[in-house]
Amino acid sequence: EWDIKENKISWTDELCRIFEMDRENFDITFENYTTLIHPEDSEYAKNIILDALEKRKSFDFYHRIKLKNGTIRTVHGRGKVYTNNSGEPVRMSGTAQEITEIVEIQNKINELNQTFNFAEQTSCIGSFRYNFSTGVFDYSDNLYRILGCKPREFEPTFENFTRFVHPGDLEHI
Repeated sequence: EWDIKENKISWTDELCRIFEMDRENFDITFENYTTLIHPEDSEYAKNIILDALEKRKSFDFYHRIKLKNGTIRTVHGRGKVYTNNSGEPVRMSGTAQEITEIVEIQNKINELNQTFNFAEQTSCIGSFRYNFSTGVFDYSDNLYRILGCKPREFEPTFENFTRFVHPGDLEHI
């Protein structure tokens, strides 16, 4: 929680743990907080917070932080601006959740998908997935290309796929 008039920020023990900060030895002001933001995300994060403050709106964004030992973590920050009876912002309250592991897993999944897509293209194969619970098909981009279409050019359904099957093979599939 940020007391805007006093420029004092209070953190929970969990937030101090995420940032590896000792609340006894760190004066948490907005300016001090921004020094903890990863340099590449600093301007972006400050703009999100200041825009929320100026427009008296909530915020929801992701940014990285850089710890004293050089470790980089990703946090998901959300919050809201509170105003007095005159509409002036008096405090900002929010949460920050460390999501470093989730981001790393998502990055690995993206890398694997890129590798798989490249393998499909170089092997001249395509693939599809079918969810038996929902009855929904998903075609790889290369399957569309093999069929002579652009990726996502048509809805991936069994019926649409059969338009590309030789009439003599329809009964078999």
